[in-house]
Amino acid sequence: FPTAVPGGRARFLGGLELTFTSPASSDETPELDADPLSYGGWSSATGNADGSVAWILTDNYARLMRVELRNDARSGHLDGVAKIQDATDFRFRSAPDGARVERTPGTRIDTESIARIPHAEDGDSPGGDASSVLNDFVVGVEDARAPGLDPNNLLRFTDGVAGEYRHVPGAAEALGDDACGVNLGPEALVYLPSRYTFAGSSPEGAYPGSVIVATCEARDASGAIAGFIFDAGSSAGGGGLIGKGLIGKVHLRGLGYALAPGRFQCGASDAALTPDGSIVVVLFRCYDFASGDGFVSLRTVRADSLRVPGATVHVSPLMDLVDGPIGNMEGVH
Repeated sequence: FPTAVPGGRARFLGGLELTFTSPASSDETPELDADPLSYGGWSSATGNADGSVAWILTDNYARLMRVELRNDARSGHLDGVAKIQDATDFRFRSAPDGARVERTPGTRIDTESIARIPHAEDGDSPGGDASSVLNDFVVGVEDARAPGLDPNNLLRFTDGVAGEYRHVPGAAEALGDDACGVNLGPEALVYLPSRYTFAGSSPEGAYPGSVIVATCEARDASGAIAGFIFDAGSSAGGGGLIGKGLIGKVHLRGLGYALAPGRFQCGASDAALTPDGSIVVVLFRCYDFASGDGFVSLRTVRADSLRVPGATVHVSPLMDLVDGPIGNMEGVH
């Protein structure tokens, strides 16, 4: 695939198609009875540095899966799937009372994004390895029909996949009501470590502490995608600080209608930070609900520009995957 960098190319290394034994979700097949154990589609991904291990979040009752991939040592091509594990200890239990949301008909937790928060005491570095465990991570909930859970909200799990969740302060208020629209956010989620971690100057007005940036899916009337900056605080588990709340908003521009004229609906779907902490890669997906056709576009933005409350940020093209095996994709790592 050609890239926007002169002479640059991205090499396709392979893919996989997975079929679950449980029926499809009620959203996809409304004529069928809803199966509370259905997995739905894959919505977001995080993982280790070389891509051999991925943690995948599904959008129907938030299944969390750990996928080990086998790659050819010389070519890098995907050889196969070594293991797929359902993180069966991953339950939505609220910190105040420890009550667990059970998988029953009528219950819906539509999760669309996941971001891992590394810690030095875990041997992590910014953008680091998630091959064994997820000790601290944030999940974006787009829609919810379950006790104690609000749609358009961010939940933080500071004690691993088996731990309880806590609401990210200010997220429900900032993302709720008409901030993103019904079933349109928070789609893309990225964690930016403290600016003190890196040398060099930062833009004027940039918030220096660690932040979580969540974006809506769709563009607003002006053609921009709204992003929300939250203080990420710190956590040592067991109820540590999880942030001071909303810092401000940013607006992403650069996905013009020329990319997908006519029938395609385009929006932000996921985001990932490069290992050096300088660039955020944003995945935009364009999809035609009538035909099922779709394609994706990868865009980049300077990470520090997402720290400035009130800023309008222009994303830069990296590559548009219009042809080939890649269509309606929702996660990037």
